[in-house]
Amino acid sequence: RILILEEINGKLVQLIDEDGEPFEDDRSPELEKLIGILGTSFDYVIAESGGTQRIAILFDTRFAQLNAACETNFRNIKVEKKGLFDRQPLYGHFTFLVDGNPRNDLVVVGVHLASGQMHKKNHDQAMRKLVKELSDSREEEFCIPGDELDVLIAGDFNANRFDDQFVEEFWDDVEGDGWDILGDDGNTYSATRLSGTPLGLTKSKIDYIIVSDGLAGEEIVAIAPTIHKELVTNADQFRLMASDHLPVTVEVKVTDDTD
Repeated sequence: RILILEEINGKLVQLIDEDGEPFEDDRSPELEKLIGILGTSFDYVIAESGGTQRIAILFDTRFAQLNAACETNFRNIKVEKKGLFDRQPLYGHFTFLVDGNPRNDLVVVGVHLASGQMHKKNHDQAMRKLVKELSDSREEEFCIPGDELDVLIAGDFNANRFDDQFVEEFWDDVEGDGWDILGDDGNTYSATRLSGTPLGLTKSKIDYIIVSDGLAGEEIVAIAPTIHKELVTNADQFRLMASDHLPVTVEVKVTDDTD
């Protein structure tokens, strides 16, 4: 019902509000076309940063109500000759709906770390800044209500948690600081990206879902996400028509809100 999308083209367009007044907003021609296929119950928010490669959150309004959305504003410094955030992380605060009635809330955070799995220092510094920003945002009620403890971070980390050659510190740091990285076993966590020659699902495991401890214990259904390998019957065709990454999903219970 809620999808974090990476590398989405966007542009600033002029729209008309309900009172007939013009305003400007960032939209995506490609996502507008997609909604034309999925149906008008779908909507999205898209980051301002990133040019043709922005982060977006697509959601079904029948099941998820968007309460607030905002983008971080990190200074894009260079670490290992790469920008920390070529596209800023995007927050969305949602309430799940059942027959239009509100149930539990969830903050969804879309991320896209610098490409290149060798850039360990870059990834570590980016995640340290993001985790601190999430805490500060809650304290300041910037996009995240002060009492909202359920947070899900997901996207392309361009880092392999199970790679012994390029080892980031942030994997252990976040798990020691009130977070849970879904999927703990490198033997069962399959590749999330098509790579190699011939193209296939070999060892590129760079897409992850990280959740706050409270959410993991109460509302996440499985300790490991689903990596949708079943979508790939022909790797070359899938990359040509869709992406070189696979969707990675997790089921969240719709229940009474406890925070």
